[in-house]
Amino acid sequence: MKLCIPFVLIAALGSCTSPSHTRTVLLLGRFTAPQSKPDLTHSLTTQGHVVVDSMTPGVDLVVVGSDPVSEDGKRFVPIRDLPAYSAATSRGIEIVDKATAVDRFQLDSK
Repeated sequence: MKLCIPFVLIAALGSCTSPSHTRTVLLLGRFTAPQSKPDLTHSLTTQGHVVVDSMTPGVDLVVVGSDPVSEDGKRFVPIRDLPAYSAATSRGIEIVDKATAVDRFQLDSK
């Protein structure tokens, strides 16, 4: 028997937000102390989550940091202007900020 739960109910209950549920996570943007990108990657993978470097079909959570620096190093690029962010929003992938991810997954603050 397959259990079907309406999307609205899932969003209201946050059923996909359990730290025990394995997620495929894309860390998007800059991450600085107290939790750098390597720190977050280590903490998440230690809990059994998969952290990827680019938007792939399996990504089900995007954690956004600060705006990244442009390729020429002269300006910041708004997160919302990044192709990976656009892909996540168009696919309906959950997007949270670093503080929310740290709290949700009970990650250590160094």
